[in-house]
Amino acid sequence: MTEKQAKETLTLDRDIAAGEAFEHDGPVILNGNVGKNASVTIKNGGIEVTGNVGDDSKISAEGSAITIETNGNAVISGNTGTININGNSVTIVGGSTTEPNGIKIQGQVGNDVTLTSGHDIKLKGIAGNHFVARARHDVDVKNIGNDAFLAAGHDIEFKKAGENGNFEAGHDLEGKEVGPNSNGTSGHSTEIDTIGRNSEFHSGHKLESEKIESCVTAEAGHSLEVEQASDSAKLTARQDVEVDETFEHTGPACPKP
Repeated sequence: MTEKQAKETLTLDRDIAAGEAFEHDGPVILNGNVGKNASVTIKNGGIEVTGNVGDDSKISAEGSAITIETNGNAVISGNTGTININGNSVTIVGGSTTEPNGIKIQGQVGNDVTLTSGHDIKLKGIAGNHFVARARHDVDVKNIGNDAFLAAGHDIEFKKAGENGNFEAGHDLEGKEVGPNSNGTSGHSTEIDTIGRNSEFHSGHKLESEKIESCVTAEAGHSLEVEQASDSAKLTARQDVEVDETFEHTGPACPKP
């Protein structure tokens, strides 16, 4: 049996220049900024950016993984997991926990930025409009602008999102506030404090909200719990729908289906 270990981390004390195309094989810590229209591609690792990311930039990190070959008969690879083969337990862990194994950005993110990660995506600062984040595992962001698209194989967590957002979580979707005309799905549960007008959210199991605005469609595979909801909201669940208080719809009529 042979093992291919994760690569060592490269530390860069510089900026990625505007328009630069940067590629590296292995984890990277960038003590600097990513300029406008830059492209960053990381293979076999992740990246941590201590500075800001400029408009129209793209960052891709496939994540690290240990690959185990057993007697030439099987090749097993992945970020993490335990697999049983002929009664023997084999644990695969991708990279060291001290190394970047996804995309982590400490600063601010501009408009029209796209992040793609084979592991997690985590933002410490705010992100602008047209922000796109795709992660195989989790997406964890703060405030994001209008027209965002977030997709995660596991969980999505955010604080405040602007209008026209789209969210696709394989497991849980959690946020404080989402703007009007937004859409979201989760394989398990959705918990958003305030859901904006004309939005639509579907949850595989449970959906919870403090306030659902007018013309919202919310559906849960099991139960739906809301503190306040507009009387024009369409709320459905296979088991229970609990609404503590309804308020009268105001403003334009709801769009026809």
